[in-house]
Amino acid sequence: MAQVAVPSLVLQCADDPIAPTPVGEYVHRAIPGSSIVHLTATGHCPNLSAPEETVAAIRAFLAT
Repeated sequence: MAQVAVPSLVLQCADDPIAPTPVGEYVHRAIPGSSIVHLTATGHCPNLSAPEETVAAIRAFLAT
């Protein structure tokens, strides 16, 4: 992950049984210059459980 050289967004769900918050934080720290957004969505697939919140986070990231 340290070699990732493109802008990266880590989306972390509030209650993800597969990748809990410490995993998202680890990925964020491991990718230089990455951004992390802590979603209120729960589960592991926010694109399915909270598509509006997910799209809003991605749009905000792309706008920067």
